[in-house]
Amino acid sequence: MRAHKLTASLSFIPILVFLCVAIPRAAFSEPITSLYKSGGLTWISENRSDSETNLLANPVSLKDGSFPVETTFTVSDPNDEPVVKSIKLLYPGGTPAAERVSLVEVWISAEKTDKKFKQVFCDRLDEKDEQPSIVTPPSIARRVRLRFFNASGGGAAILPQIVIEGSPKVAPASSPLSQDVIDLSYIIFMNDNAAGEVWLTREPKNDGFFYTEEYYFDIEIKLPNEEQNIKKSSEGYCEMETDPLLAIDKLLCKYPKWKYEARGKRGKDSFTLKPSGSYPGSSADDDEEDENTGKKKKYVYETESDQAEIYDSAMIYDKIALEGLAVGVEREYKMVLAGPGRFVDAKAQVLDYLPARGNREGAFVIWITDEEYKYFNQVAMIKADGTILRQYDYTDQTEIALTDNPDEWDIKPYVLDIEKRIEELKSSVYNFVFMPDSVAGARVHVRWNEIPPEMLKLESARQKIVSVEETEPGIYEAELETSRRYPDEPCAVESELLSDAELAPYLLADEAIETDNKRLIELSNQIVGKETDTLEKAIKIFNWLIRNIEPENTPMFDAPAASKILRSKKGDCKHFAVMFATLARIAGIPTRFAFGQRYIAGEYGYHVWDQIYIDGAWLDVDASDLGFFPGALHIQYDASSAFNEKRYIGVLLGLRPEPELSGVKTAPLDFQVIDGSRDTILNSSFYQDAYFRFKIFFPAGLNHKVMDLGFARKIMFSVSKQPKTMANVYILHTSADEKNALSMFSAFSMEGIQLMDLFGAMKKAKSQKYGETVIAGKTADFVTGEFMDKNNDYIHFELAIIKRKDSVIIFHFASPSESFRKYADSFDSIKKTFEVF
Repeated sequence: MRAHKLTASLSFIPILVFLCVAIPRAAFSEPITSLYKSGGLTWISENRSDSETNLLANPVSLKDGSFPVETTFTVSDPNDEPVVKSIKLLYPGGTPAAERVSLVEVWISAEKTDKKFKQVFCDRLDEKDEQPSIVTPPSIARRVRLRFFNASGGGAAILPQIVIEGSPKVAPASSPLSQDVIDLSYIIFMNDNAAGEVWLTREPKNDGFFYTEEYYFDIEIKLPNEEQNIKKSSEGYCEMETDPLLAIDKLLCKYPKWKYEARGKRGKDSFTLKPSGSYPGSSADDDEEDENTGKKKKYVYETESDQAEIYDSAMIYDKIALEGLAVGVEREYKMVLAGPGRFVDAKAQVLDYLPARGNREGAFVIWITDEEYKYFNQVAMIKADGTILRQYDYTDQTEIALTDNPDEWDIKPYVLDIEKRIEELKSSVYNFVFMPDSVAGARVHVRWNEIPPEMLKLESARQKIVSVEETEPGIYEAELETSRRYPDEPCAVESELLSDAELAPYLLADEAIETDNKRLIELSNQIVGKETDTLEKAIKIFNWLIRNIEPENTPMFDAPAASKILRSKKGDCKHFAVMFATLARIAGIPTRFAFGQRYIAGEYGYHVWDQIYIDGAWLDVDASDLGFFPGALHIQYDASSAFNEKRYIGVLLGLRPEPELSGVKTAPLDFQVIDGSRDTILNSSFYQDAYFRFKIFFPAGLNHKVMDLGFARKIMFSVSKQPKTMANVYILHTSADEKNALSMFSAFSMEGIQLMDLFGAMKKAKSQKYGETVIAGKTADFVTGEFMDKNNDYIHFELAIIKRKDSVIIFHFASPSESFRKYADSFDSIKKTFEVF
């Protein structure tokens, strides 16, 4: 039904649980236009404005019909938090349809000072509607910006009078919390298995409330060559007494499997978790000794806070719902985490609103994280009364889902078979593709949660829907046909040509895409030069990005402004996508973002890339993929002109759903875009890489495979009848020192566990030798020696490392000691024929 992941750190499950409060339904919208003042009218492409124009008061005739134009309204009092729910466009009676604007964008900002806007509407209006009304997610709006792109008739136009509707402020609960006893059940999912339960209750007590939460889950790990599985069971129970505002007065938590409890009482200025137990340890010299065992004791935890208002994560969603929900709400809480025994500063943000559909209520999307993303980094969909529908946690990679009847679920321990998983990755062509960009076509089965298909963009020039259905409430499944599409090749789904007005949103600036930044304008002009061909411009921008922006993963959903990315010159896929979009739009290339998943190194991860409009269709290009034109294993879920409102789409769809592949078809990578004097070539004799600037020959007698690891390559050599004989060459994008390179080496390698054992065993090796050698004309550090594997066989190994300015090259050869000499000539051939340029 679903694809989910869970790690053993769920022993701190109280971080992930939640209850609900009874909140009245939001009041109907009312006019709130009087709270705003006009900022005039701006002709974007002409860089001129008229500060006297006030669309809050009257419609305006746009005689010359010059589009696009925009107007911004700002709250008179920046301390106000008005909530916008809809915007009415009022035309004078009898205004012809040809003179009414037809393509409109609405942007909203909740910020007091930082002009960070979120796009909440971008579409054509119904020409038959004489007084259209645009429904927006209920959002805090200290600024409201409208952009008008054309009139239905294409000539002179009337800009309508604007009426803003909503609520004057984010409305907290207008009545005390429900005195009813609330009893909820959640299922803990591990992959497709229901592996545990959470029970949550709340009942009134004294002037506040009494919460209880209880959970359990089980996991079994099956290791290679082990007769018995490693069994891990976790369970816990917590009681919390709160005041009427949900601040904790008393806390009691028990974790039987971990042998400790947490107790506390909220005083006037402090709340202290006292250690109630200890376990043997030796982390500090001044630890007390246990009288019975003589071993040093290490306290489980001890910490305190000088803040009066402390909230447990079990009730944090109740708290934010109690204070009022609207997109753009940001709250900070002092939170107590009983499991790890810590106090953390947490930020809760309302990211989005999913409208009601069918018999399913509307839901707000909440993101909560601590400052370091250490204890939790979670997104939840909650109803207006605070009830959690689903919740995902990036830190623990978990999902907990509300259920009416937990007895319907077949709850049993989740078995993680390590050997089976490794073999699946290595042997199955459908589960493991070494060069994803070489995949020209595939059939993909995907599953996701909550978001109905009509709210997504599942079809594009390289992706077509075969079938889609709701298999159970809130669970959707689809069959997609995906392809790798080069310029001038047919589209998977044909679409109507876009007019200049319809393309205009994909050329403008927002808070991330700074097309009006002088430094970025100069950079784009410098990169593109006198080139006039759209595709060649895009290739030049791509070449600059991969040579100047260093790949680096970040835990944030947000991407900073392009100017900040330019200063740091590092980032992950979202940084590359924003930079590419900025430089491309400056160069006159309509560009939008595609949101989905990317297959790499045997796994799918959430990803964002770009699409440029060329020859009447959107062409996928990936500035963070060394192939630039993505293969068929890039799966699109949605697309948008702006990055910010779709940046967390992957979490809403479910925690890393793993698409099922079939019909995988590969074809040569015959469209090279990386700059340089040489192309990337892969044939039966050698592999040449234009990005990393190296060439490696394949010696006779060894099988070979080239693996794409993103900004890294792995070339694997093996012997069919001798599985313990291997020769691997790694090329990693890094300017790090040798220590960091070795760390990256073990992280990237398929045999990482063995290599970690190898380095751990080197001091015990039968013989070893360190020194320097020369490979491909470069000085290389090397070490050789022997170690004993798990079967007590001696393995001879050689390891050599070449450090270049922007990459590290690692050679790793290994074979049973008695046969190493047999393959030594092949190993030497790899080193002797290896070229760098």
